[in-house]
Amino acid sequence: MIEYFERAAAKEDAIPYMEPSYWPLPVRPSLGAALLAAGEGKKAEKIFRDDLKRWPRNAWSLFGLEQSLRRQGKVESAELVRREFNAAWQRADVTMDLSWF
Repeated sequence: MIEYFERAAAKEDAIPYMEPSYWPLPVRPSLGAALLAAGEGKKAEKIFRDDLKRWPRNAWSLFGLEQSLRRQGKVESAELVRREFNAAWQRADVTMDLSWF
């Protein structure tokens, strides 16, 4: 499954910029969640960071980044990201978790 998400992310990168976006739901949060489920916290961290470069303050990627940092024992960094997530998600009416993947 991870391989399919990696291919989807590469294809997503090839889509030209357009407003509104041709594909409004980034693939990287799903790839990061799959990597976390596979026990690949370090790889997931990179994927979530890459997504945040493309989509700053994306709450899904902030949440995933926090989870990947916690699984690697990077508690202080995870807490910093948690604060960013809380600011981005403060008006949401659902609880975030990775089970959506």
